[in-house]
Amino acid sequence: TSQEAFIDVDDDNIRDDGSGGEPFEIFNDDDGDSTYDMANGVWDADKTIFKDTRMLITGTPAFIAFNQNSGLTIGDATSMTFKILVADTNLNHLKGGTTIAITHSGGGTLVGNTTYTFPDLFTFGPKEISVTLDDSDPDDNTGPSPKGPEAFSITVKVKWNGTDFENSISGSID
Repeated sequence: TSQEAFIDVDDDNIRDDGSGGEPFEIFNDDDGDSTYDMANGVWDADKTIFKDTRMLITGTPAFIAFNQNSGLTIGDATSMTFKILVADTNLNHLKGGTTIAITHSGGGTLVGNTTYTFPDLFTFGPKEISVTLDDSDPDDNTGPSPKGPEAFSITVKVKWNGTDFENSISGSID
């Protein structure tokens, strides 16, 4: 009563024949008719019984990347959004339980979600997190005692299998 076994390359739970831009997914032709057969609702003694198993093989955090470079300056009374990508060497999501913590020191105020725990899910691609650094003291470089630009740094720490991996970016905010 089961359909013929196939390799679900695109994980859509449907056997694709390669038409319409989908990948061609090979199948086990149990009856030798060169045609993929769906379940027919009756007992078939010659059908292969199969079960899909999905695995995401992921490694250590190899990418903790910012969309900006160190040494940048954020102007007075403005803000800047930082996009951060975290992934393994193949740009896969990290394993469930891996945590990300984003911290800030120096000038400005960091706004946004600064923590994340990877769920135990089958997900492709890197994790992207956005945080914004706001000028917490606008117009501080005017008046009788101007302060001038303040240094800042943003650090991303990824805890994976009990080991910390990190990357930082620094600059100044006026």
